[in-house]
Amino acid sequence: MASVSIEKKIFLSAEGFWKSAFILGGYTQQAGGSFAVFPTLTNQAFACELYLKCLLHIKTTCVPKIHELHKLFDNLPVKERSHLVKTYKNLCKLDPSHDIFFKANPGFKDDLRSVLEKGANVFQTVRYAYEGMSGNQLIYFNLPVTALRIVILENHPEWTP
Repeated sequence: MASVSIEKKIFLSAEGFWKSAFILGGYTQQAGGSFAVFPTLTNQAFACELYLKCLLHIKTTCVPKIHELHKLFDNLPVKERSHLVKTYKNLCKLDPSHDIFFKANPGFKDDLRSVLEKGANVFQTVRYAYEGMSGNQLIYFNLPVTALRIVILENHPEWTP
């Protein structure tokens, strides 16, 4: 049996967090509450970080040991960043939730890098939410993570579940 590449291991780990976020988010909507918003955001942030690291490994084989999403994004080759931005913008046009979120939060910039920067420390922010936090510390992660996943699967269609 062939060994699994590090890129695929990172991808599969990201998939676990991404799918967990979907399950939590769906359950929260069905239950009519907001109790799983923070765990959902945390899983989305982990997935985003891992997808970024996966894409970095695919394109550069060099993955910096950092966690800030926007800094990982900045380490991608220019061509890859441009393609990711284009994919994100196309997804934004198709998702009504994106417009709803950014209209409700007019101080937020909705370009990909700004979203990644705003969400760079979601884990640290939401894990201590009980200490109090404002709504301006939340971010809409669905589309950045989806865009990353799409671009990775374009590079490795054989990984499509």
